[in-house]
Amino acid sequence: MAQEGIEYIRNMRDTYVLYPVNGIWNDFKNELDSCNSGDKCGFNTALYIFPLDNDFIKKCASDPNICKVFLRNGTYNTNGDGVDSGFARKIWMNKFPGNNDEVKIFSEVSWTQGSRDYTITFSENLFNWTE
Repeated sequence: MAQEGIEYIRNMRDTYVLYPVNGIWNDFKNELDSCNSGDKCGFNTALYIFPLDNDFIKKCASDPNICKVFLRNGTYNTNGDGVDSGFARKIWMNKFPGNNDEVKIFSEVSWTQGSRDYTITFSENLFNWTE
């Protein structure tokens, strides 16, 4: 699930830079600008269509369900369809000062098993490879 979060954001980057109707690299970064380590975000997989819906990414604090992962008919989703799976996925971005062509994306999945809480975080650097 953590890797899938990275893949969604990478695909979002590709959509922004390859299809001008969605914007450019800076628009991609602006979309994620409010998603940082203090204000993590979630995304609604049902809204991931071309062009990207304005409600695709939201802060977890403003919509707690956006960061929950739901289970319906054996398939996970983040659009509130089904029952709460017990997993939560949060994403955020860090910019590099002085480097406008690179960002670091994080995808964190958390869950409770028994009496313990668990978290796994994946990260990947994304680059502006078209401009």
